[in-house]
Amino acid sequence: MQLALPLMARAETVTVAVFDTRSGARTVADATSADPVPFLARHGITAELSIVPVEQKRGHRRHEVGDALLTLAAERSADLLVMGAYGHSRFRETILGGATRSVLEGMTIPVLMAH
Repeated sequence: MQLALPLMARAETVTVAVFDTRSGARTVADATSADPVPFLARHGITAELSIVPVEQKRGHRRHEVGDALLTLAAERSADLLVMGAYGHSRFRETILGGATRSVLEGMTIPVLMAH
């Protein structure tokens, strides 16, 4: 996120999205405890926190989070998507899928990824 601070400082709106397959108060508590909005505010960036539930289904795969992220970006008419990129072993990626891979394969706007 720090790499994107100069870009976010020029943005009209910044949304920090947290995706979770759990529901209820625990999800909100976990998301707000790690809330980066105060960090962004110290850099003069006004941002909002958006907690996005992802329906948990049997056989849930991580690529669904990537798809949900791209959907949110489209709904908000985002010009840029900033996200962390984490890799896993080839076997784990094959079995579980991956949000990073889903975004790279389906991106329709520029994406800034950092590990």
